[in-house]
Amino acid sequence: MPITENQKEKRRKYLGSSDAPAIAGVNPWQTAADVYFDKIMPPSGNGKPPAENDAILVGKFCESAVLSWFEKETGLKLRRNQRRVHGNGIMAANLDALVGGSPVIVEAKTAGIITPFNRDEWGMIETDEVPERVIVQVHHQMAVMGEEYRTAWVPVLLGGIGFRKYRIDRNDQLIEQLVGLEINFWNEYVLKRTPPPDSLPSLEVLKRIQRQPNKIVPVSNDLVLEWQDASNLEK
Repeated sequence: MPITENQKEKRRKYLGSSDAPAIAGVNPWQTAADVYFDKIMPPSGNGKPPAENDAILVGKFCESAVLSWFEKETGLKLRRNQRRVHGNGIMAANLDALVGGSPVIVEAKTAGIITPFNRDEWGMIETDEVPERVIVQVHHQMAVMGEEYRTAWVPVLLGGIGFRKYRIDRNDQLIEQLVGLEINFWNEYVLKRTPPPDSLPSLEVLKRIQRQPNKIVPVSNDLVLEWQDASNLEK
């Protein structure tokens, strides 16, 4: 189910499960700097909301179908569209679904419906052979939900393949590292209004950044050269 503008605004106040892979450096489409600017940029004015491409829209509108398939396949009853906030006040999770009566998370996915995808990232069914970004995302959700949540199902619709389901079991060491990483990111970068080092925002985010009249900041030559290279590559 597509999220509302109000839900989008609430997400800016926390680090969500979709932010976690970028902060951990395992999201090929988003950087830590993208997350940083998303949290500090105003929701209105010159700051513009990110564009949603066809692949994102397909994922949103197919979510309900993927969850319905999972219910039929497993016989489990799901409680959809659940939201929780971690006790640290920094992490939150908008969950696709929870299994009714059990501490089990369900995270629906699609891949390869609009654009090609790496089939090698999705392995044997009912294993955790899924992309790293999905593993990090699900462990963020488990961290938010609490220690009793030790299992997550990932039903997915893969282009040219069909429906599959995967199972991810909780790794407490990964969660401990992830929580520490996200708390540090929030305190050191978001709260201090300092962009994370060694991470450049995507061109889409650069287009959204609000310009302030008569404000001049020093920019390193390396940063300009990297931006020029990225701009030329996009063209």
